[in-house]
Amino acid sequence: MQIQITQKFGQIGIDTTRSQLQITSRPVDIQTQIIRPRMDFSVQFLRVRIDLTRPQAELGCKGIVPFEAEYAKKGKAAVLRRIGRVAGEGDTLARSIGSGAEVIGQLARAKSVDKAQFNIGLLPRSAPEISAAGGLDIRVMPGEVHFAVTPHHPETQYSPGDISIYLRQKPVIKIETAGTHLDVVA
Repeated sequence: MQIQITQKFGQIGIDTTRSQLQITSRPVDIQTQIIRPRMDFSVQFLRVRIDLTRPQAELGCKGIVPFEAEYAKKGKAAVLRRIGRVAGEGDTLARSIGSGAEVIGQLARAKSVDKAQFNIGLLPRSAPEISAAGGLDIRVMPGEVHFAVTPHHPETQYSPGDISIYLRQKPVIKIETAGTHLDVVA
């Protein structure tokens, strides 16, 4: 008799599911507030003041009040000089009683000769007074920038993977006999 053995190996099955990770993120929100720089200008136009009072006064062009005061002063001085001269002549005539014709001739001769002196001068002697006022005033106000930042954290979704192991085919051992004769040998 013959023995026949048939064998089949077992099989293992493995199913896998991959893990999944999804990350969703949004950009950061930034709010910006800008205060612009500013410049303020204040302009005072240039004003030039030229005072011609002294040069004009030296040329004889005065206002009415200074003109009247000066010529009143000159007139008073001329009157006082004339009174002094006439009084001096009278005193000379009074002292010369007896030699009258001679003294009168001397007085006449003194009055007839002009003792004027001439000189050359430039007018006006003083310069005008000049002053200037005005200008530009600039004020600068610096600008500013303010930020407000709102961060957004990323959102994650995770699905874990899976491994499943199972028996796909069972192992089998089959033993069979063939033939009917049994040979027994002792």
